[in-house]
Amino acid sequence: MKIKITILTLIAGIMTSQATINYYNYTIKYTALYSTTPYTAAKYTGATKDLLSTIATAEFYAGYYAYSAFPVGARLVYQYNTDTSEGYFIVQDASKNFLCDVSDVLTLDISESVASGASSTYQETLLYDDTELGLSTSFHLSYLTTESQKLGIHTCKGSSGVGSGYYNGQALVLIGSASSTTK
Repeated sequence: MKIKITILTLIAGIMTSQATINYYNYTIKYTALYSTTPYTAAKYTGATKDLLSTIATAEFYAGYYAYSAFPVGARLVYQYNTDTSEGYFIVQDASKNFLCDVSDVLTLDISESVASGASSTYQETLLYDDTELGLSTSFHLSYLTTESQKLGIHTCKGSSGVGSGYYNGQALVLIGSASSTTK
């Protein structure tokens, strides 16, 4: 039996980089590039909507999405097929209509789970990479996730995780988490 599970995904995190970053609609500045004083790392706090903005621009740039932004209320969704044990990310509008398959830039690696009572724990790694589309951002965020089911609602709660990568060619370190609920 083939079961397709739709999982609404929420992401939050802090990106730290030691450079001025001008990437799409973001500008992140650090203190005095030409100063003799060592500069401090810039911090940027982002959430799912910020990642969606970056994804929309990449998909538009590649010609896979007709607009450079997703509509207000767009949702990042992980589609999981229990029959094949494979999943992929899509974006839906606020009415849950399909907008775009974004698996070309965003993927999720899931380790084997460790069962403990009514829940399971496993490591997830969220991977974003638009470099094959001719852009310059790639990063990963790894975290532990506890999965449980209660009253027919499937919930995955991610702990704080860490990652690294490049944002517009500048090295960065990530601290963040992800969580999801079936809808």
